[in-house]
Amino acid sequence: MKWVSLRRYLMRDVLGILIRRERPRAWIRFCFNKFERREVTGAEIGVCEGYNARDIMDNLNIKELYLIDPYEEYKDLNDLNPQMDWAEKKARRMLYKYEHYCKWIKKYSANAVKEIPMVDFVYIDGNHAYNFVKEDIKLYWNKLNEGGVLAGHDIENGNCQEHDGVTKAVINFAVANKLKLYIHAPDWWIVK
Repeated sequence: MKWVSLRRYLMRDVLGILIRRERPRAWIRFCFNKFERREVTGAEIGVCEGYNARDIMDNLNIKELYLIDPYEEYKDLNDLNPQMDWAEKKARRMLYKYEHYCKWIKKYSANAVKEIPMVDFVYIDGNHAYNFVKEDIKLYWNKLNEGGVLAGHDIENGNCQEHDGVTKAVINFAVANKLKLYIHAPDWWIVK
């Protein structure tokens, strides 16, 4: 199987600096090699417009993908709220051809966990506040099969305070449990 994604490298110029982003993301390439093309089940927390879910579907042999997103506002993230209806419509259109493999759960992640079976991977990109990320890691770690991959978005070591909660929660979890943490910014992953 080859990478199906045609967006292998996205480039953009920001303040005169050329930024290159690889597609599929490093964590997906890691899973591609780890799972050796076998059929896998996964969950994504925070689907938004569906780009990452599409990359997952394009590059992994998915049996079922649980897509968890309430598509409603968090009280402390007012800048994102007006686009939530539009983001859901875009995600559903983008993932339409995979409808037989996708299970949409329109709930907050803490409420959706009861509907998730044991899975091979979980990707976390929900609320970035420390307490929410910490809770998602704790709840969904228990939903991973042995050898499964817990991954997520927006781990940073820089000036982006919005992502401090992600960075702190992920590092604290890895250190407390003596787990190897892989980082290929903006993504991270841990193998159970």
